[in-house]
Amino acid sequence: MRRNPTRKLTVGSAVLNIDMKSKIKRCIDIILAVVLLALISYQATGEKIHEWIGIAMTVLVVSHLVMNRKFFASLPKGKYNAYRTVLMVTDILLLLCFFITALCGMSMSSNAVPYLNGMIPVSFARTAHLALSHWTFAIMGLHIGYHLSALITKTDKKKKAVILSVVGTASAFGIYLLVRNGIFGYMFFIKRFAFFDYEKAAVLVILENMLMLLPFILAGIVLAVILTAKKNKPESEKFRQNTKR
Repeated sequence: MRRNPTRKLTVGSAVLNIDMKSKIKRCIDIILAVVLLALISYQATGEKIHEWIGIAMTVLVVSHLVMNRKFFASLPKGKYNAYRTVLMVTDILLLLCFFITALCGMSMSSNAVPYLNGMIPVSFARTAHLALSHWTFAIMGLHIGYHLSALITKTDKKKKAVILSVVGTASAFGIYLLVRNGIFGYMFFIKRFAFFDYEKAAVLVILENMLMLLPFILAGIVLAVILTAKKNKPESEKFRQNTKR
C-alpha cells in the first residue's frame, strides 16, 4: 500500500498552523496583561502615553477576539454547566466593561483621538471611565485566573502548594493595597475623582498594580478549580458505580 506524501504534508502544515496560531494567541495574551498594567498606571505614564496605550490595548483586544472568534460561534452550542456559564458571563462582562471604558476614554481624549472628544458628555464619561476601568482590571484578573487554573492543576502537589502559598501571601498584601488605595470606592462610584501620587516611582506603581491584580487572579483560580471539580464529580461517581458492579 502506497503512502500519500501530499496528505502527510497537508497534515503537517495544518499542525504547524495550529501551533503557530496558539503561540500567537499566547503572545497576545501576555502582551495584553503587560499593557493592562501599564494602562492602569496612569501616574507613571502621564496623560498622552496613557491615551496611546489605551489605543494599543483596544487594537490588541480586537486582535484577541478575532483570534478566538470560534468562542462566539460555540456560544449557542452544547450544554451549559456551572463552569461554562461562569466563564461565559465573566467574558461578556469583561468585554462590556472594556469597550465602555475605551469609548469613554476616547470621548475625553486630547492627544490620541481628539476628534472624538465630546462624543459622550465629559462628566458622564469621566465617572464611567474611572469606575469601569477598575472593573475591567478586576474581571481581567478573574479571566487570567480561570486560564491559569488549567496549568496549575497539571503540576504536582508540592509545586502546586508552593505556587498557591506564594500567590496567596502576595494576594493578602494586594488586598491591603486595594483597600488603602480606595479601589473599591472607584468601582462602586463612591469616589468620583481619581487621586494619584505623582511622586511615587514608576516601578513601584506598576509593582503595586501587579499585587492588586493578584487577589482577583487567585479568586479566578480557586473558582475554576471548584467549578471543574463539581463538573467532574458526576463522572467520577458513575465510574465508581460501574466498578462496584
